[in-house]
Amino acid sequence: MRLADILKSQGKHKEADERRRDSLVYNPRNIDAWSVIGREQFESNQLRLSRKTFEKILTEFDKRELYALCSLGNIHLITARETKNPEEVREFFFFSSLFSFFFIF
Repeated sequence: MRLADILKSQGKHKEADERRRDSLVYNPRNIDAWSVIGREQFESNQLRLSRKTFEKILTEFDKRELYALCSLGNIHLITARETKNPEEVREFFFFSSLFSFFFIF
């Protein structure tokens, strides 16, 4: 993971992504690696993909993982703010609340 951060700081984003993915080969349940991947997706404005990554952490590994919960909340907030159609916002929050009810608690 540290090597990936160094590569990213040097502007080698593709190689950094490959190193992060390599760490999942050795330990596919590494929550830290998944969190970093989700953060990178979030920072590159891939909100849908980032949301799926954090939901994976919560549903498959640890339903109380604080970083994933906060990140998912941030993604929901950004999505709600950027959505112009109020009906889409209601639908989004309806499905989000269902997700929270069935998977978080």
